[in-house]
Amino acid sequence: MKKTSTLLGFMAIGSLLIAQSPLKKQPSFDFPVSPTISEVNSTYAPAKVKKAGPGDVIYSFDFNSGIPTGWSNAGSSSAALWEYRGAATTPSNAVGSRGAYASGDPIASSSASNGFMIFDSDFLDNGGVAGAFGTGLAPAPADGQLITGVMDFSATPNVTLTMESFCRQFASGFFVSFSTDGGATFNDTLNIHFDVAINTASDNASIISENVSAAIGGEAAVVVAFTYDSKNPWAMNANGDGYYFWAIDDIAFVETPNYDIALADFDINHGTKDGIYGYTPMSEVVPVSYTGQIANLGAATATGVMMDAVVAHPSGSSTVSATAGSIIAGVDSVVTTNAYTAADTGFYQVDLGVSMDSADFAANDNFASNDFSVTDSTYGLDNGVITGYLGTNSFTGGEDGFQMLNLFEFSSTYKLNSVWARLSALTRPGGQIYVVVYDTTGTTFGGGGTFANQTSPNFKSDIYTITTADSIKGYVKIPVDFTFNNGGYYVGFEAYSTGGVYTVRLAQDESVDQDPRSSLIQILNTGLYTNPNAFLLRLNENAFTYPFTNPCYSLIYPITQVSATICDNQTYTTAGNQTVSAAGVYLDTLSSVLTCDSVIETTITVNATPFTQVSATICDNQTYTTAGNQTVSAAGVYLDTLSSVLTCDSVIETTITVNATPFTQVSATICDNQTYTTAG
Repeated sequence: MKKTSTLLGFMAIGSLLIAQSPLKKQPSFDFPVSPTISEVNSTYAPAKVKKAGPGDVIYSFDFNSGIPTGWSNAGSSSAALWEYRGAATTPSNAVGSRGAYASGDPIASSSASNGFMIFDSDFLDNGGVAGAFGTGLAPAPADGQLITGVMDFSATPNVTLTMESFCRQFASGFFVSFSTDGGATFNDTLNIHFDVAINTASDNASIISENVSAAIGGEAAVVVAFTYDSKNPWAMNANGDGYYFWAIDDIAFVETPNYDIALADFDINHGTKDGIYGYTPMSEVVPVSYTGQIANLGAATATGVMMDAVVAHPSGSSTVSATAGSIIAGVDSVVTTNAYTAADTGFYQVDLGVSMDSADFAANDNFASNDFSVTDSTYGLDNGVITGYLGTNSFTGGEDGFQMLNLFEFSSTYKLNSVWARLSALTRPGGQIYVVVYDTTGTTFGGGGTFANQTSPNFKSDIYTITTADSIKGYVKIPVDFTFNNGGYYVGFEAYSTGGVYTVRLAQDESVDQDPRSSLIQILNTGLYTNPNAFLLRLNENAFTYPFTNPCYSLIYPITQVSATICDNQTYTTAGNQTVSAAGVYLDTLSSVLTCDSVIETTITVNATPFTQVSATICDNQTYTTAGNQTVSAAGVYLDTLSSVLTCDSVIETTITVNATPFTQVSATICDNQTYTTAG
């Protein structure tokens, strides 16, 4: 499970022998692919925990005006450089990676509005053109280093590095290296984002906090290098060089407090099962335990360290715990709780927390949570969170025969009645799908990868053609008659779009870190590849009965479509509290502990505010009444906003010109017996 930072012990930069996290399964072979792009602006975002800062800030860099003075920018070639993105640069800080295979999202850091730094390996290799591998300014493998000026920590023996970071990786590494001799040699290195699987992204933005006292505390000539490494040994891949990007911002070196621990990472252990299932039938429930990586970020030894997992369930709550004891400064301890076994169908909320004897300086990084449901007969790998979509239009060559599969592991016989899946809004009526089942035995991965029984699956359903009603509902349910015996199987859809005409896309859930082999895609005549996200694809043993007594818990995400029209000077707040001002389609997923999450799709139309210009000329002894009933006598521009309950308020701009009244002096002389008639 990804949290806000990952801690790894220091190692010699020359060796680059970085140990795999004790909590992470080794990423499997894969290849650069287009990221999962949601058709709507999903409200889901991974939790972002901000530390207040361990203590006094010694140095800080928010890139508010470019690369700081004294820093250097170098790469494996003259073009392999970090880029500064600011409000006035081209591209600006509203743009992330420009590569063909990255999402383009900028880092969502605290000060992103004034600029950030990015190494855009994807763009450097392909110039933003899909399939144009090796034709960019700096073809892969391309490495880049952003190096600070000299910093003096001679008066600060205890130092913590904090930064905000966002990456997507394919066989690439993200390193922070430390020199204490002014940059002549770099002896210690941190591996940032070592737990991000191939073809996935980190949280945006990840909050990194690392105690680096052992590397630079008390040193007077410290230089730090931020290195994008396209040949990361721990993630090396048989199918290509490192790819995608690394964006960083809000770097600070602060004084480390004495007592500060964090739940740096955690995993969910389902016995011998590899998948982390969000929906488990009672027949497949196994004891579950939680493994936590507790980091001591403080300067002193933490004592009495504990990790508790509080499980709220339909009949109450239970707690399972693990004792870490004492953890010295700068060290991690990995502990595993006792196992908990769910006894009832229903929704389960698990809250993890770590504690110690002393008061924690920043306890907001001590917690994490996980939830799952136990059902009568429904089995699903996902947790019901839509974070993107994948389908026949995602890959060249994937238009027809494209397979999307999840891992399902059985300890008893399971009689499959139907398969349900959540569809994308881009899925078109006329697309065709089969339900397919493969045994996991003998499966190979990567380019040329295949199932041992690829041409003769354990089961293949009759063809099903997606209907207009399916597209409107946003899901499909296909009847199936198949019995699973003990063991592991890949189950999913084989989709055909007739050469891209009738797109078929399924929703994905990356809210839980799955084993890379828990979900797969198969591109016809190309290979079988790991997909670290879970498809929203459920198996049903019964005739699609509801898993709980509450009939609203339907496993079919209720979709409500809402339309709203606003003016270009207005905002609209959606049901999920997104405040929006631009035209588009916005998706809110509203969570419920009693029913299935409901999805509200809001379509926003923006109308322009009517604007009328009026000119009027008056004399200096006159007044003018504008359309908004302003009575004016001076020259100038006056604005009136006229309200309307049917359309946008209209704005009338009135320009007043004031002419002077002509004044003529005339003299006349008359006798006292005469009269004179004036000009008026």
